[in-house]
Amino acid sequence: MVRIYFNEFFKMIIKKSTCQVGEKAEWYIKNLYEQEEYSLVEKNYRYKRCEIDLIFKKEDLLVFVEVKFRKSKSFGNPEEFVSADQQDRIMEAADNFILEKKWTKNIRFDIAAVSFSSDQKIMHEIFYDVF
Repeated sequence: MVRIYFNEFFKMIIKKSTCQVGEKAEWYIKNLYEQEEYSLVEKNYRYKRCEIDLIFKKEDLLVFVEVKFRKSKSFGNPEEFVSADQQDRIMEAADNFILEKKWTKNIRFDIAAVSFSSDQKIMHEIFYDVF
């Protein structure tokens, strides 16, 4: 099993740009999925103005993951920031990806929420099959 020590790492990068912090959160979630034996198929897949952060495969399942990071939960949980419009764009990109790859098996959409606790420890929660 791979151990992931991100708390100190995230503290160091928290002053970086939002984009850089988002990339680190995606990397963190990528490692969590890989520990569960998912294989990364694509990262930051783009179609028109749509983007899917991470796409994984495990056996006959293709999983599209939206990663949301917030420094704190003061203004709400990270998962609450995936709007209906964003969900529609993710599904549009997923439809295109499925057509490109000629995928005919099962799919799932997950949201991975990453934030810091009050004592600055990294917290995550993965919501499976959300839309």
